[in-house]
Formats: sequence, C-alpha cells, structure tokens
Amino acid sequence: MIERPDDRTPDTVLSALTHDALSARQAADLLGVNERTIRRAIAHGRLRATKRSGVFRIDKQELDRYRPAPFMSRSVSERLSHPLTLLPKAPAQPPYHVPRPLTPLIGREREVHAIGDLLTGDNVPLVTLVGPGGIGKTRLAIDVAAHVRDAFADGVWFVDLSPLRDHRLVSATICQAIGIREVVGRPATDRLRDFLEQQQVLLLLDNFEQVVSAAPDIAAVLAACPGLTMLVTSRVPLRLSVERQYPVPPLPVPAPAEIHDLD
Repeated sequence: MIERPDDRTPDTVLSALTHDALSARQAADLLGVNERTIRRAIAHGRLRATKRSGVFRIDKQELDRYRPAPFMSRSVSERLSHPLTLLPKAPAQPPYHVPRPLTPLIGREREVHAIGDLLTGDNVPLVTLVGPGGIGKTRLAIDVAAHVRDAFADGVWFVDLSPLRDHRLVSATICQAIGIREVVGRPATDRLRDFLEQQQVLLLLDNFEQVVSAAPDIAAVLAACPGLTMLVTSRVPLRLSVERQYPVPPLPVPAPAEIHDLD
C-alpha cells in the first residue's frame, strides 16, 4: 500500500527533535512528504544517509540541504525551532494530468498493487505493460497512476502516443504534453532531459508499440534523469535493459454459478 503524507502522526515528528540523526520516516514526517520520497532520494543519491542495522539514518544537516519539492522553502532547522508548525500542508498538490475514468476498474486490484510496488521501488525506472490490443492496458495504467501519485513529488503526466507514426516525434510529443517550451536549435530529447533531470516524475506513455524505434531515446532520458519513472503500455516490449515487462492477463471470466448469483 502506498502511504499518504496525511497518515503520519505528530508523535513521530516530535520524536525527531531529540535525535541528531533521523530515520526515513522521521525525515518524511518532518518535511511533510511521503516516506517513499525520502527513500527514493537516498537511492538516487540526492540525499546522503547511512544504514545501521538495516535502518537508514539521516543527519539533520544533510536533511537541511535537501528540498524534495518546489514548495519546500523552510529549512529543517527552522522547522525544529517551531515545533507547533511541524506538519504544514503543501499549498498545492503536485501536477496530475491523467484522464479520469468514468467507471471503476473491477478485477484488477492485484495487478494495480503489484505494478505500483514496481514503480515505487528503488531500481525499476521503466515498467512496460505488455499485451494485445483491447485487453485493458491503458485502463490498468490509469488506475496504477492514481494509486502511486503520492510517491512522485513533482507530478504525473499521461502522454497519448496513438496518433504518432513517426518515432522521431515521441520526445517532442512528451515535451508538448508536459508543457516544455520549444527552444530553437535544441532537440526535443535534450529539452526533455534538461527539464526532468532534477524532477521526481512519473510519465505514463500510452500506445508505444507503433513508435517502438524511439526506445533508445527513452533510455537516454531515463539514464540522465534519476528521479524519472516511466509506465508504458505497448503490444510489444521496448527491449531495454532497464525495462521491467509486466504481461497484462485477460480479466477472469466468472463461473456460471457466479453469473447466476448476480441475477
């Protein structure tokens, strides 16, 4: 289950005041972010920590230099000197530009949680949902994005690649979807890397099979952007070394007795 920032308790935050080094949970509570955000920052080298008896320990001075999101302006030392305001609410939620489904998804709970765990793990920057057309890859991906949205401090974007036939337009299409402006003489892939290299973002790339030749460009962007994660839907895998393929199974067909019970 993905832990939401609002699930933290004041006791956990206040206990951090008496320690020179903080656990990942205490650091997350102190900054008002999800614990997953802190763990990913450690995994990607943006926040230094030591590990003692299997538990991350983060020096308060290190945490003071870390800013997990644009809205995080107050330092840790300022927060420690004002214990009554240790649990601020962010002035705005991170961007979430994913289509809203009109009906609930039935029968995919196991897949939603399994894929969510992959995306929020430390070493899986790319998950590809693979399956034939019409099996429900897009619908599943949308629900997965909603499930993990709190783990991505800088937002989640859905990019529809179905209109494309030229793989050279993939990077430009992603730039347009997330609002990266054009720069004369600057290739779209470079602009994408420039924008995302310090961001903690999830990109949902839908219908990749017809532009699969763009896979090397995707790999280059992922390599340059340690906080970037991609969830791709495709009829064929991208064949990248960083890719984790997730075959999407058909929805189970109810037994005749179950259908009768619904009547």
